[in-house]
Amino acid sequence: MEIRNLRLNGEKEGLAFAHMPAIGWELSGTERNIRQSVYEIQLAPADDTDFAAPVCATEKTFSDDSQNIQLAAQLEPGQRYRLRVRAWTDAAPEPTDWSRPVCFRAGLRGADWRGKFITPENPPRPYEASAYYLRCSFNVREDVPVSDAVLYMTALGVYRPFLNGKRVSDLELAPGWTAYQSHLRYQVYELTDDLQPRILKEVRSIVEGLR
Repeated sequence: MEIRNLRLNGEKEGLAFAHMPAIGWELSGTERNIRQSVYEIQLAPADDTDFAAPVCATEKTFSDDSQNIQLAAQLEPGQRYRLRVRAWTDAAPEPTDWSRPVCFRAGLRGADWRGKFITPENPPRPYEASAYYLRCSFNVREDVPVSDAVLYMTALGVYRPFLNGKRVSDLELAPGWTAYQSHLRYQVYELTDDLQPRILKEVRSIVEGLR
């Protein structure tokens, strides 16, 4: 038996969550009529690949539940985590192997935002349809490897982010349906693998937004 399809809020890894997401998994194997009896979950910083110092662990939890499991963990905004699960069944005294870890990032809450709204020097008049390119450049030092780079982005309108002239995502009409008067949805883009030690330009085609 093995743990498969470990998911967070029903999704695979690479996402960001403002609060600890619900955990779910499947117990898979060739045996029939096998039932989970116990599970154990560990949550650790992303760089703790061996889970030597987990920030939260359930120990052995006697339950056959494997969906919508809530872990009582406080996430540090912007930090990356990895999570894994193993289980016991009523057919064997030994647990399954640990699942393949799933990674995610803790999102930002209201007070965590440090970006400010940006807008063109000559913004469009009300009800005037127009899109603008807003751009900033920065250097990546050759002697300092990039260990973590992430873009949090939203807009009062729609936006499309680019890095070095290439689209960061194929998502259309971001940030999606939003009640602008009360809240703003935002997206999180992992850029670590895309950054090289040279001059970089980040270009956004948006109406109004945050960076």
